[in-house]
Amino acid sequence: MTAIDVRPVPDAEAVAAAVAAALRTIDANLAAFGKRYPGDTTVRGRYPLREANEGWTTSFWPGMLWLAHALTDDRRYHDAALGHVGSFSDRIRSRHDVDTHDLGFLYTLSCVTPWKIAGDASAREAALAAADHLVTRVLPAAGIIQAWGDMDDPRQQGRTIIDSLMNTPLLFWAAAESDKPDLSEIARRHVAQLRDHILRPDGTTYHTFYWDGVTG
Repeated sequence: MTAIDVRPVPDAEAVAAAVAAALRTIDANLAAFGKRYPGDTTVRGRYPLREANEGWTTSFWPGMLWLAHALTDDRRYHDAALGHVGSFSDRIRSRHDVDTHDLGFLYTLSCVTPWKIAGDASAREAALAAADHLVTRVLPAAGIIQAWGDMDDPRQQGRTIIDSLMNTPLLFWAAAESDKPDLSEIARRHVAQLRDHILRPDGTTYHTFYWDGVTG
């Protein structure tokens, strides 16, 4: 019996149209945002622009700019994305709104990427600092990275969410970049704990799961 490949064939014209539409949106936002970032949620159907680099979504904008650069090789996107490194460096240096597991995708998109693509040393330094700060959220007994809040807050202690898996790449990168294998072990144990406990038998997941921070 001959196997038949049933994977859908991409429609090149539709893909090109979708990319062009995305780039038009990015261009419009590039003119509107300046150095600001859209908020996490809408107000009367629109995302207000925040003046400060805070919240869990700010890296999405430079991440889109890096993707636009990858698609087009247009220097405008490269330079605009690189222009956001400073605010992310300031954020981790000042410890402003960094008590969160979201440091993983905040700094992977905003700082690891410009280090890899543009060789920006300040981006590398900020990403490594973010990784070091992220591991302060580890609960050793439970083997997990706590999602949010003060580590002594009983309402948040021991809480993680399925989304936390998106934060582990920062630790794997930092482990290799700074020769700190313990960072990758922290990430591996966190992933294993979620694999063993947050998955349901039918393959779906809980969103939120609590561990006892003392006993694990």
